[in-house]
Amino acid sequence: MASSGKRKRDDNEDANDLTNDGTNTISVKTYSGKTFSLKVKGSDTIIDVKFRMSNRILIPHDEQALIFNDMVLEDNIVTLADYQVKKGSTLTLMRKSKGLVPIFINYLNKKMRYPVNVKLSDTVRDLKAQISGITYPHDDKELVIVFNDIVLDDCCILADFHITVDSVVTLMHKSTPRTMEIFVKILAEKTISLDVITTKTIGQVKTAIMYQEHIPVDEQVLIFNEMVLDDSSIMFDFA
Repeated sequence: MASSGKRKRDDNEDANDLTNDGTNTISVKTYSGKTFSLKVKGSDTIIDVKFRMSNRILIPHDEQALIFNDMVLEDNIVTLADYQVKKGSTLTLMRKSKGLVPIFINYLNKKMRYPVNVKLSDTVRDLKAQISGITYPHDDKELVIVFNDIVLDDCCILADFHITVDSVVTLMHKSTPRTMEIFVKILAEKTISLDVITTKTIGQVKTAIMYQEHIPVDEQVLIFNEMVLDDSSIMFDFA
């Protein structure tokens, strides 16, 4: 019987198996969500693929991690075909952190972002210390870190809040009472100065005057802008 000239496909072969002629196309999805196509051979090793991608995506081959079927593909003599990668398969590309990952600090009051490198095992307190020492010259106890509308507790680690590569956390400053210096003219005799917190009431200011000048509270009347101040008013209203 004459042969048709076509090779009969083995029962174990799949039409989507990778060939070695370099015409197979697979997809690579990056950690940023972008996807690009790549020509490969079934005999390509994982390191072959990484070297090929390094010229295209500007990520060194030793910082790449390729994932397929929930498995990290090893850099050894094992080939794409050995991992059962098929034509049209999608590999996921992640960037190795080498212990550190980049995140961004969003300054709520400055409308700017600042990049920092952190370990996901760092605590929120560690992050505050890094920020206060490098980018934000304040006591880290005055800082508040917010992520996904949650104020992060100092004792928790960043990974607990699902912070990962390129996450953006918001830096806020705790609202601390502000002090102001006021001058009190006592009749026509003298003028005294007081440092008071803006959240104090007029009644509390009178108490401070009593301790300093020994004038009973019920004998004091404080006037500002030709207006008698009510004891329940707060200093912030007149700042």
